[in-house]
Amino acid sequence: MKKAICIGLIGLNFSSDNLGCAALAMSFYVELIKILRELDMKANIYVIGSKSDFCTNQAPEYPVTFQEYHLLDIRTLYRSFLGLKNCDIVFDFTEGDSFSDIYGRAVFYKSAILKALIEKTSTRLILGPQTYGPFEKKDCLKISSYIINHAFRIYSRDERSRTYLHEMGITKDIQTVTDVAFRLPCTRVAHLAEAKKINIGINISGLLWEDQQSGKNRLGLVTDYVAYSCQVVNALIRDPRYKIYLIPHAGMDLKEKGSDYAACYEMKQKYDQCVLLPGICDPIAVKSSLAQMDIVIAARMHASIGAFSCGVFTIPFAYSRKFQGYYSALNYPVMIDGKSEPTDIAVEKTLSYIRQYQNYIAQIQESHRLAQNKLHVFYEQIFSLLKSWKEC
Repeated sequence: MKKAICIGLIGLNFSSDNLGCAALAMSFYVELIKILRELDMKANIYVIGSKSDFCTNQAPEYPVTFQEYHLLDIRTLYRSFLGLKNCDIVFDFTEGDSFSDIYGRAVFYKSAILKALIEKTSTRLILGPQTYGPFEKKDCLKISSYIINHAFRIYSRDERSRTYLHEMGITKDIQTVTDVAFRLPCTRVAHLAEAKKINIGINISGLLWEDQQSGKNRLGLVTDYVAYSCQVVNALIRDPRYKIYLIPHAGMDLKEKGSDYAACYEMKQKYDQCVLLPGICDPIAVKSSLAQMDIVIAARMHASIGAFSCGVFTIPFAYSRKFQGYYSALNYPVMIDGKSEPTDIAVEKTLSYIRQYQNYIAQIQESHRLAQNKLHVFYEQIFSLLKSWKEC
């Protein structure tokens, strides 16, 4: 009888207070378990990251081992490598958008070291759907090229990343699908939204809010994000048709620097008519709140995906190219480009989208079908891969 397959997971953080990272992890795990059950396969799961009850609660029949990993702790690096070396397949997602050096060398090297070490073994490394780059530092570019060219399979969540990898000189086949968090489950219990109002959820990004207030503008925005957010809210609360909800999606501690909850709280102090949702470290619960909105304005990538995947009219506020790459691949035309649009134009564009939101219903449905089709292709290929492993 064939032994149980050992599957490694890296770049998936089930317990992150950035709900986008947790949503990515939970979504993929749910689909992976479906495939294993359909194939009637035994499996052991090895996760690099903090312990979470989600995996055990989701599928108690599949043993899960968690291994903490810290960049400056050689012991955790060694233990992580030993565990991954014994895996048959390792899936890596780099938390969706961290396979880049825009967040600094420490973030880059933390994941890159593990990937490079895995590829020195016989374990197959699959780079799951994610954004690649940019790599602006020569050492990061060189290491990334090596890792990607030696991966067993490469998936991108947007066409822009695929093009970027080819421009880097990547010669292997790259398949473009979409973000796996699109299939994060949620409940649609209507306990939040007001039936006689147009309910608008606004995800205030603490990352952008704090960066703008510091005066550093490290992300190079043309839009003044704080002024933009305040002007949009100020305009909406004056119209009795609208009910405004402030929805944090990353960082739930009021005292945490750059937390969404702190930014939403500050907005609530300015505009008390808004409803501030509690900071909940549960991406499924927060997605369920997003699903009750008629419109969502979101500056966190996975807050926008959470709303969009529920068929809600979504206005993404793009602070990096990952937004354009993701939504253009789904033929979705609605976007505020914080990197190029002056504040007054961004505000007026947002309000114009809101006034016309019902005109986009058919487009949302078409983009929705496209995303589901892309994910179907991805999971069918994972199914075939695991089936062939079982049969060989």
